[in-house]
Amino acid sequence: MNLIELELSVTTINTLQNAGIEHLEEIVEGMKYDPAKTSLALAKIKYEDFLVITEEIGKRTINVLDNP
Repeated sequence: MNLIELELSVTTINTLQNAGIEHLEEIVEGMKYDPAKTSLALAKIKYEDFLVITEEIGKRTINVLDNP
């Protein structure tokens, strides 16, 4: 899912794109392969946007686990 589809603030989208993150899946992959850069980008975004992102990741994780 594209980050723009999540209704995030422009500042958050800009911060994540500057870190090379444009899709929700790239956050999960970034935490595996470059956790420092990904964590730093997530630390810079708005708290409200962080909640939206983590909620969406949680939904996708449940869906993936429920549908092997």
